[in-house]
Amino acid sequence: MTSCRAFMQMYFGRGPKAVIGPLVAAFALYLAAKSLNPTFSIALAVVLAATSVAMAADAIASWSSRAAAIEMEAVCALPVTPHEAVAGYAVATLAHGALTKLVPLAAALTALGVPVQVCIAGCGIGAVVGGAVFLGIAAIRGAFGCPLRGFSLRTRRALAASAPGSSRGSACVLIARRLMSSGSILANTAGFAVMALALPLLLGDIGPVMGVPIGLAILSINTPLCTVASGEPDLSDELAMLPDSGRMFFIPYAGMLFGVFLATDGLFLASWALVHGLDARFAVLAALMAGAAACASAALERFRPVRGWSAESDLWRHPRKYLVPFALLLLGPIVSIALLG
Repeated sequence: MTSCRAFMQMYFGRGPKAVIGPLVAAFALYLAAKSLNPTFSIALAVVLAATSVAMAADAIASWSSRAAAIEMEAVCALPVTPHEAVAGYAVATLAHGALTKLVPLAAALTALGVPVQVCIAGCGIGAVVGGAVFLGIAAIRGAFGCPLRGFSLRTRRALAASAPGSSRGSACVLIARRLMSSGSILANTAGFAVMALALPLLLGDIGPVMGVPIGLAILSINTPLCTVASGEPDLSDELAMLPDSGRMFFIPYAGMLFGVFLATDGLFLASWALVHGLDARFAVLAALMAGAAACASAALERFRPVRGWSAESDLWRHPRKYLVPFALLLLGPIVSIALLG
């Protein structure tokens, strides 16, 4: 299938590097999870939810990919029908999701004691859910007359800055448009909300003093949300032209990050309280860590944006995304112990 081959090359390139990387990461994740010597069991519902959310998020993100929009332009120039183009894109997206999401997830779950048969079943159901979400979005877009040709160009036009001197050209409006129109950001944020509900089941045996700050640190790794400017060079250029761009960018962006982090942290604390019970003082810890994560992430975007990437997947795998969670992982337990005295 010509369209499938074209999208496969978009996702994996022409060499083995794009395939070997996720396999190496999965092996490293397996060894790291195995070294924890887990003593808890993971429910089947958690496995199914994790695989389904991972594949659904990948399917949603695929419809907002800049690289996919360019590739779709090229595919539409070939002698293929729109249905063939969508089918090829679906197969390539599912293959990419299986390699980059399901394989590492299955490796971690296997190391944590989940039977191989359960992992295989979970991956199969996740693939079905991902395919259904992908085709559902395609059907909805077709029903509303959204053309395949340049399907994400419309989103980029909506992100264009308003005329100079207009109040709509503020940094807050630009960032809000980017957040609300990016499928990858919305999908990953929804995935982290589901993760927040499931983490207490995985960290409960550690105890709240250590488990809660670890969970809060994990929830700060929302890469698409924390790379808004890096992932949209045009947006960075527009922000650079604004007067007093540092203050105008940092404050609204940090505020939005704080709101999102606080919401997911609140879900995490509520889930922990329902499952294990929790001291109310942990709400203070969640607010402090959400504020620290928001300020640090916004500062990195302002002063050290990621440059030189060729695909969104390169941006999301950049080592910079681990700086803030690692700092929170070190400082969170200290603050937790200090608060609980």
